[in-house]
Amino acid sequence: MMGSMKHLLILPVLFFSMTCSNSSGFRPTCDTEGVGLKHVVKGTADTHGTEYHISISVDGTAMEAIADTGSSNLLVAHDAVTPTGPSLGSFSIAYGRGAADLQTYQGTVDLNCGPGVKGYRYGYIQPGSSETLTVMGLAYHSIEKFSGPNPPDHTFFEDLVLTQGISDEFSMQLCGMNNPNSKIYFGGVSSSIDSSQFQYVPVIEDKWYTIKASTIQTHDRKHSVPGTLGNVIVDSGTTLNLIPSAMLNDLVTYLSTTYPGAADWATIQANPGGVKVACPSAAQLASLPSIDIVLSDTVTLSIAPNTYFKSTDNGCYFGFAQQTDQTIILGQVTMENYYVHFDRKFISQGQIRGRIGFIPSAKRCNP
Repeated sequence: MMGSMKHLLILPVLFFSMTCSNSSGFRPTCDTEGVGLKHVVKGTADTHGTEYHISISVDGTAMEAIADTGSSNLLVAHDAVTPTGPSLGSFSIAYGRGAADLQTYQGTVDLNCGPGVKGYRYGYIQPGSSETLTVMGLAYHSIEKFSGPNPPDHTFFEDLVLTQGISDEFSMQLCGMNNPNSKIYFGGVSSSIDSSQFQYVPVIEDKWYTIKASTIQTHDRKHSVPGTLGNVIVDSGTTLNLIPSAMLNDLVTYLSTTYPGAADWATIQANPGGVKVACPSAAQLASLPSIDIVLSDTVTLSIAPNTYFKSTDNGCYFGFAQQTDQTIILGQVTMENYYVHFDRKFISQGQIRGRIGFIPSAKRCNP
């Protein structure tokens, strides 16, 4: 959820199971496989984003938090827990849908599969705020927003690494709606993963998980969208892929001209910010090409039609939407095609900025 640029776009809610890997020499936070997804729709499909939730507890009170690589704060909704102890200061955060007024409190934050962090300072969203989200931000500390005399020294994940002795890395497997195989692994990757299969690109700044991308093209190489993507952010808290309006218009124009009967292209073109459309049939999806995003001129991420038409309980969304600024975001529409490894400890050019690895996840999501 990228600060004021966050887009929780337009889809129903998914609950995210959590597992922790024990495949390497470090001590993991836990070693059990997670439970399946629980799918809940809040409101209507055109007013809420798709979210992947992780089970946590704060001072013994269980709750669900959005597992979000696009933010850094640990935020707790006012109706999720009653804080103990005095407030340590106030602050505010702006998201795409509204702003949240918060107080800082200190409490023990545990994971559903094992211990977490004692005495962690989190943001408690005040009643009356337009945002009521419980969020576990997984990006870097440099974008964490707190004020007052006692801000946290680290994000929750950074403190988890320090206190539990796990490796400074995590991985995510997002499998989409009604699929029980979505997981997050704190401290590494699944023991079933052959790590040699990862294709990595370096993180270029230790803020969001920002990487370099060059082009968008169809998998058959028949069309390359004009323009250069440049810096893009990999964000599990954003539903769709967000790109500049000129690139979006070119992509939709090409698909509507080349595959005119495959989707409601006119509605998509008229609503570049994202709009519900009829889901294409299996035959129509089979006629469409995958859409490729080329990273650093070396790694190609291929997005299949059945995932770039994002399916919901009562409709579909085209997986690319218009970004309101120049920050390009690869959201769940991209991540749902890949097992993604956020290797924060990797050293590049003498600096620990990390790298992100990708392995196609179709067989893992549908074993």
